[in-house]
Amino acid sequence: MSFFDTTPSGRLLNRFSADLQKVDMMLRNQMASIFNASAQMIAGVSIILATTPYVAIVLPVVAIFYYQIQAIYRASSREVRRLQSIARSPVFQHFSEVLEGLTTVRAFRAQELLVTTAVEMMDRQCRCIRTGNSMNKWLSVRLDVLGAVVVLVVRTVSPLITSLTLCLLLHRTIHSLTHPTSYPLPPERLISPLSS
Repeated sequence: MSFFDTTPSGRLLNRFSADLQKVDMMLRNQMASIFNASAQMIAGVSIILATTPYVAIVLPVVAIFYYQIQAIYRASSREVRRLQSIARSPVFQHFSEVLEGLTTVRAFRAQELLVTTAVEMMDRQCRCIRTGNSMNKWLSVRLDVLGAVVVLVVRTVSPLITSLTLCLLLHRTIHSLTHPTSYPLPPERLISPLSS
């Protein structure tokens, strides 16, 4: 019980609303997407290697580049998600406190001050969201450029269909693999009060 006594109400609301929604909805969909994309990639790469075996020379180099890109993205994305969660908690806390003390707020005519405070907190949260969206675009651009390079290199030694298939499969698989790992925070945060 000491966790609930010492934790601010905004953090509790954030933890048990936004974090549970991520665990229940997003993580399940992301895991299904990973399995689907991985199965498609394995099937596609198997077909490509069966038809044009010399593509196997380029595959490890491409895999290393894809791995480096997703490693950079994962680390940054995890931290931005953590910042988003930290910025969201004061908004929830402020909102719940204002609702609890609504009569006092009206009695002291503090509406403008509280609205200004709420807007500042939401601006802070929106900056984190914009950063996360920019990171998603960064990942998409890098994957598209690397995919274009793969198509160019493989096209010189292989039919067009093979290179496009390989590019599409790798792009989709890497994109699917990077997103669930940027959400490890909600399960960790939901389990922490239970373990203490």
